[in-house]
Amino acid sequence: MDPNTDIDRFSARTKNTEGVEFASAASTLCGMLDDRFEVSQDVRDLHLAIHHGTAAYLTPALPARVLAPVAANLAIAHLHLAEHTGSDDHLDRAVTLLREAADLAPTADHHGNLASALYTRFENQEQPSDLEAALEYSAKAVTPPAHAQAGWLSLRGAILCTAYLRSRVPRPELLTEAEAAGRRAVVATAPDSPHYAGRATNLAITLATRFGSVGSVELLAEAEQFARDAVDDTPARLANLASILRAHGVARGDQDRIEEAFRIALRAATAVPIDHLDRPDLLSEAANSAMTWFDWSGDLPALTTGVTLGRWACDALDDSTPHRYGSALTNHAMHLLTYAEATDDAGQLSEALRYAELACRHLPDDPNVLSNVALLSRLLADTASDPERRSASVGYAERALAAAHRSHIDEAPFLANLAQCLWTDTHGERARSIAEKAVAVTDPGRSEYQAFVAILARIADSEGDDAETRWRTVADAESTPIPLRAEARLQVAAHAAQRGDWNTSTAAYSAAIADTAELAWHGIDPLSRLLRLTDHADTAADGAAAALHHDDAPAALVMLERGRSLVLGSDLDTRGDVHRLRRAHPGMARRLVSLAAARRDL
Repeated sequence: MDPNTDIDRFSARTKNTEGVEFASAASTLCGMLDDRFEVSQDVRDLHLAIHHGTAAYLTPALPARVLAPVAANLAIAHLHLAEHTGSDDHLDRAVTLLREAADLAPTADHHGNLASALYTRFENQEQPSDLEAALEYSAKAVTPPAHAQAGWLSLRGAILCTAYLRSRVPRPELLTEAEAAGRRAVVATAPDSPHYAGRATNLAITLATRFGSVGSVELLAEAEQFARDAVDDTPARLANLASILRAHGVARGDQDRIEEAFRIALRAATAVPIDHLDRPDLLSEAANSAMTWFDWSGDLPALTTGVTLGRWACDALDDSTPHRYGSALTNHAMHLLTYAEATDDAGQLSEALRYAELACRHLPDDPNVLSNVALLSRLLADTASDPERRSASVGYAERALAAAHRSHIDEAPFLANLAQCLWTDTHGERARSIAEKAVAVTDPGRSEYQAFVAILARIADSEGDDAETRWRTVADAESTPIPLRAEARLQVAAHAAQRGDWNTSTAAYSAAIADTAELAWHGIDPLSRLLRLTDHADTAADGAAAALHHDDAPAALVMLERGRSLVLGSDLDTRGDVHRLRRAHPGMARRLVSLAAARRDL
């Protein structure tokens, strides 16, 4: 309701056009038009709000008690226009006006508004000083704590969470305070309040971030519930829900959640206007969700969609925001690597490395970016037999490890990557030492532990040492991914066969064959799937041979039937297996031949 019925909404004229009354009336109209924009999304309302707000602000000789709210109203209109159009000029103007308002009247509301504007500018211009100032003013907005408003508590939580993520040294106290502030904000907000969705979203993001810190899946479950409570058709909130669903799905191995995340992220990315400030981030989230869905389903359209969206995210950014741009580039590089592996397109490796190196130019001290360049350099060197690139991969991996050490973050993944680069570059002794350190500093309960043990086992095998115990550790762990578990079981089988332990060898081969069906992505076309599985075609023959050495002909037949016939199909030649089986058990050989013939007749 307009407090002054004598105001003309479009001219802001009153019976008294001078001084305080005019400024107050014009500023009130500015605020009303800004409120209407939030409903209508008609940018003309914002331009009209700025017009009337500027007229109010330029009124001469206004006292501080009037000028402060006038400046704040005008600033909020500039801020909303900046968010809608991506204009840095309007964003800078909003910050300037809100600083003036906070200086004139240092209230919680003016401090909170200034913190919000500084936070928005940090997200778009990535000036660390803006984030530090946002932390400072958001703290003032919730002081004293007993009287803090829910809106400013929620903002404070979001800023603290971002500060935690951007900090180069561990600051867990930021995340603890962020969660406490976010929970207080949500508890103090009625579920039917129009502000509930935003505050629930902020808390959900904080809880998901805490999951990354402490690894408690219960935090993700709670984050998902808050994100679902908050979700509407707003693209940013849809993308937040998708990100949390994706993390929760991966953590629980829940393919339904991962697929839902992909669908929601795609919806968010396609709904946002092409010039919206958040569009690159929504494209990146959709690309990540698409690639995760492909990893779990083998859905080739998701793979190509993920690569396309990732490229669009890179194209929508530039070096004016180096962190966002570098993150998009390095993510896209990893997506191209997945594409190369899935399609056997070696040319995509070079393109992936190009994006990774471009990311490194924008984030030269980011350990993850450096590590990705090292990984891609090593893989490309293996493909092209390029010794110079192998040496370069070692250099990048060493820089990544040093950057991780400076940032006080977990060094284990970077140690493991360096070990593999050194091993590829024929520095076996040092590679083994680094791999041993990666294993030593990693909690055995973490999912990465088995991968690090496998790296150490490969290096030990290449050095002529007995690595069977390490391979057995990997093979027996429930958390080991299936491709790695199958590799470990085959290594255990081979080591056991070398020492004549045919019982252990047969059991390991049988377990590896049981995993074979999971070694290619599900959902890809049958021919591509068959080609991937043919890499493991000899497993059945080797397993059957071990079983025959153990004088276990039934087990040999089972392995041949499961490994070749039931999994790979009748297109593969089994004559060699039958010939070996016929010499020991002619009847079982005839059975295998008859089964193959029956399948061909289907």
